[in-house]
Amino acid sequence: MRFSKDVGKGVKYCTFAHERPFFVSSISIPDTSLKSVRTPRDLERMGVLAQLEWYVLARVKAKTGHEPRLNKK
Repeated sequence: MRFSKDVGKGVKYCTFAHERPFFVSSISIPDTSLKSVRTPRDLERMGVLAQLEWYVLARVKAKTGHEPRLNKK
């Protein structure tokens, strides 16, 4: 939603994709925990995943001097 609102100004991406490149990076990590029955181990794994996300953001900022535009809150 943030990309559509901030970058696309409500215009579909396919109509302006040729004008501005857009890069996405992702990794899929399976998670089988349910909020209603999370174990202490589930919470530990969720913390590790959050730590990985912040680590990647720190690396991007170290290399580029700024955080990814759409990751700022």
